[in-house]
Amino acid sequence: MIARGPTQHVFVVERSDTGSVDDGQTVRRRQVETGIRRDGWVEVSAGLEAGQRVVVAGLQGLRDGDRVRIESGDIEGGSGSDSDAPNGAGDP
Repeated sequence: MIARGPTQHVFVVERSDTGSVDDGQTVRRRQVETGIRRDGWVEVSAGLEAGQRVVVAGLQGLRDGDRVRIESGDIEGGSGSDSDAPNGAGDP
């Protein structure tokens, strides 16, 4: 999550023409609205669709249109699922 003034942004990994996230690893900055914040979780109440992947590490220096490498496996603080997310958090 990137805070710039009163707005919040995330970088969304765009799908390629084939529909695969793994083929087209370009990111686009997207403005989002946030809700509840608790225990390191932030609810995104608007601006994302279910199933969209967002960048969670390496945000420093990232710019709109940059290419990224997707790593599988556990992410810091969880398995990447929303099973341990507080109420109101998890999949948008």
